[in-house]
Amino acid sequence: TPDIKLYPEYDDVLRRAMLAETREFFSCLLKENLPIHNLIDSDFTFLNRRLAEHYDIKGVFGETMRKVSLDASSPRGGILGHASIAKVTANGSVTTPVKRGNFILTHVLGLPPNPPPP
Repeated sequence: TPDIKLYPEYDDVLRRAMLAETREFFSCLLKENLPIHNLIDSDFTFLNRRLAEHYDIKGVFGETMRKVSLDASSPRGGILGHASIAKVTANGSVTTPVKRGNFILTHVLGLPPNPPPP
């Protein structure tokens, strides 16, 4: 769980929205038979008001998750931009890009990295 002193905006409502974004995104990829590259780089995601505020994306209202088009410059397209992926690979107080890379290699690409050198 994120450190509440560092991330006072984090609460259960935001946590549920983060998980719903990734769930809805995967569901859309499968139901619409979209090209696999969308997994990493897409021009849409799923947001509700709370998650849109967290991402500083304007024009999303209500608590229902909906498909939202993203600007080409948005870092939120594809699962690497999802807050749920960042959270699952973080320790709650600092970012952990090496852990995130390991997670992506192992769980998304199915290519676990070699052990570190001695």
